[in-house]
Amino acid sequence: MTLDEEIKSILKGDCNGWNLCFDINLKHAFYHRTDSNSEINAGGKRFLPANGLQLKSKTTEESGKFSAILTGYYSSDFNSGLNLIGAEITCFIYIKTIQRLCVWFSLTCTNIIQDEDKFELHLLSERRKYENQLLKIYSKTCRAKLGDSKCGVDLSRFPSETCDKTFLMCCNKFNNAINFRGEPFIPTQGYFKYDEIK
Repeated sequence: MTLDEEIKSILKGDCNGWNLCFDINLKHAFYHRTDSNSEINAGGKRFLPANGLQLKSKTTEESGKFSAILTGYYSSDFNSGLNLIGAEITCFIYIKTIQRLCVWFSLTCTNIIQDEDKFELHLLSERRKYENQLLKIYSKTCRAKLGDSKCGVDLSRFPSETCDKTFLMCCNKFNNAINFRGEPFIPTQGYFKYDEIK
């Protein structure tokens, strides 16, 4: 289903007069933008046509989780110095005939791709965001660097040694299991597969 078809289904076919509006909620500021060529005043907010914000894509998975990509360009008040990672972005459908906003989705910005003055915001649902973070947090190998404060190995005792970041090397070579910064016993395959826990 294309974005246009999805919006038509939401509006029950009355799709002649609509625009998308975006609430961008940073911890220190709010930005209100629209894909319209003119300003939209609705819901007590002024949605500005600045930054050329457009919904490039929206993907829905079978599980019901979804993601989206917004594109636009930077301006003096909305520039590349803003940290948009973690921003909560709500997309509204503005129905012109009744001058009303309908919430379509709310997602969190998890990645930004920049190309000079243009940007692409990658948005995920809260659940997807935390799933992605878990994948980065758990590792069979150590996340510390040999000799750093997390590792704690005294390099003066091991002047030319290297570490392959495995639990076995940490235990056997450096006697440093207590400082191992990994999860060596997590299964690598079939972990939490639905058919295994039925």
